[in-house]
Amino acid sequence: MRDSRSGRSTAVTALVLSMSLAVPTMAIAGPNGGGPSGDFLVPAGAGMAAAVPGALDRAFMMAKKKKKSSKPAGGLTPEQGEAKRDELRASVADDVEAERWEAAADATESGAEATGDPLSYKDAANYRLEQARADRDIDVAKEAIETANITLDILYFYDAVDEGEAESDYRPIEPAMASSLVSEVQGIIEQAETLIEEIEAEEAESTEGGGTAAGGKTRKKREKKPGLALIAIGSGVSAIGLAGVSMGLAGLIISSSKQKEVEGLTLPNDQARVDQLDAEGSRANLIGWVGLGVGAAGLAIGVPLIVVGVLKRKKAGNPSASALLRHELRMVPTTSRRFGGVALHGRF
Repeated sequence: MRDSRSGRSTAVTALVLSMSLAVPTMAIAGPNGGGPSGDFLVPAGAGMAAAVPGALDRAFMMAKKKKKSSKPAGGLTPEQGEAKRDELRASVADDVEAERWEAAADATESGAEATGDPLSYKDAANYRLEQARADRDIDVAKEAIETANITLDILYFYDAVDEGEAESDYRPIEPAMASSLVSEVQGIIEQAETLIEEIEAEEAESTEGGGTAAGGKTRKKREKKPGLALIAIGSGVSAIGLAGVSMGLAGLIISSSKQKEVEGLTLPNDQARVDQLDAEGSRANLIGWVGLGVGAAGLAIGVPLIVVGVLKRKKAGNPSASALLRHELRMVPTTSRRFGGVALHGRF
């Protein structure tokens, strides 16, 4: 039923344009094909004549050839239109109270099709808008706009009737009401358009935050790993500490080597060489002790940070953290012919 609404609105508009080019006064047959009770006159320029029963019947036949209009033949007074409207509202009252907006909108729109009542169409557009708000559904919001546009087509005709530009004895509302209702229906359209913008913004934000992307693929949010920052910082500081320890051991080894070389020389013949080796040994010794100091400080800070980070991951239920703490974090000596030191091995 909903898919045909756009077609109906297009058919109404097409019929309106064709009738606006009529001769100064043209009689259009009503639902029965003739007779004073179903006829109406369209003066030249009556741009909204499609909304009266005969014109609506033709518009609906163009859009829905397999479905006959259920509107009764003959005229309709505003009082009779109000009675039918109240009956329709009462039939959907339970759905409205329970906020079953889709059921209320479907039933009301079906009733509006039967009577051509713009106020019933307006109610249906409102219910459809509430459904779109509840379901956060852009397509339903667009349906509310379509129903509101049908309402405007009918109101523009009865505004022309009120101005004396068209005539009809089928009046589900007082024609004088039409102009004031136009702004209300336009307000429904504006609300629906605003709602569409809000939903699109929500969907864009959801996609950026790891929701469903445009291609239908779900992006997984990266899980935060407790203690990872502490482990990373601790590893960096420990690496600096290890570098300091390595530098310190290398300096001390070089200093010891220079000292042994000095001990093999004779004085005063090798005094110049002794002075050179003494200076180099002192420099290496200084580098060694500074390196050891930096290394000790780095390890004193870095290792506890790693341990705390691992414990946090273990507390968060990460089984690999306990394995890391038990088996995969160790310090071992490292030596070679030209290097000596210790190394911290770990995996996380």
